[in-house]
Amino acid sequence: MLWRDCRLGAVEAYGSSWHGVGIEGGRWDYVNLRGSRVERVRVDGCHLGELDLSEAAVRELARPTARILGISVDGDEDRPPAD
Repeated sequence: MLWRDCRLGAVEAYGSSWHGVGIEGGRWDYVNLRGSRVERVRVDGCHLGELDLSEAAVRELARPTARILGISVDGDEDRPPAD
């Protein structure tokens, strides 16, 4: 599956399975993949506001030119300082 140039506010996909998914371009403000299975996912040229991967099984997540402002993993949040 390929998502191209999408503008999404919130993606509530907790407990889901993402296998062989591509995200190219666009802007996603919040992506909740808590407790999901993420395998062979490529995020390229996309702006992600916040990505929640808490309790997720992640294998092969490529993000060559994506901008991710915040990532939550196992309940801990890692955010870069504001511009």
